[in-house]
Amino acid sequence: MAQARSSSVLSERLGNVLLITINRPEVKNALNVEVLEKLKNLWDDFDDDKELKVAVLTGAGGDAFSSGADLKEIAGGKGRKRPPGIHRGMNVGKPVIAAVNGIAFGGGFETALACDIRVAARNATFAMREVRLGFMPGGGGTVRLARTAHPGRALYLLLTGKEIGAEEAHRAGIVDFISDEGKAVDEALKLAREIAQNETTSLISIKESFYHSFDNTLMDALQYESQRSRALAESAAFRKKVEKYKK
Repeated sequence: MAQARSSSVLSERLGNVLLITINRPEVKNALNVEVLEKLKNLWDDFDDDKELKVAVLTGAGGDAFSSGADLKEIAGGKGRKRPPGIHRGMNVGKPVIAAVNGIAFGGGFETALACDIRVAARNATFAMREVRLGFMPGGGGTVRLARTAHPGRALYLLLTGKEIGAEEAHRAGIVDFISDEGKAVDEALKLAREIAQNETTSLISIKESFYHSFDNTLMDALQYESQRSRALAESAAFRKKVEKYKK
């Protein structure tokens, strides 16, 4: 796909990297049902495409990754059955990098947390503001933030709805890399291309083993890792790469 355009989502194939852009800058890239449906379809296509290895997700414009759920749509009763997108428990097997180029609030923050690696521009800001509406995160916010940030800091952010900047998010463990303002996508693509130099089967297996360890005992996680490693050792790709080490 050279570039697929719609009113709400853009996708662009850059070699073996897929760049996905939430394209609603007029509402700070708020997540409505249309956006979530299109994202779900793109994630399915990305996983099925044998040539694509890594995806980068960002928001259009220079001031927003995503402001979260489209409250106008929800208030009108149209957003009650919301698709999974990526944040509501949807499984994407290949690596996904978030390029946070501005605000990431509510569901936008949850979407960034659902990605595997987060790059934030220095002007990026993060907040889970649901508590201020008498509500709570429902797209993985409490779960993923607890597993990503320092526990006390994570709970503080959830209980207050406080907004924090990229530097503080980095210190809390939420952000992995910081870029200059306007350069988050460039930095994310650089990381994506570095990762994409490796075999897709290895990338998927490593990601699965990594997340499997979160929900299992140490011994179960080690056994799972060993099983995936043995399977890769039998692959043609691995045998071809080690062949050159023969005397």
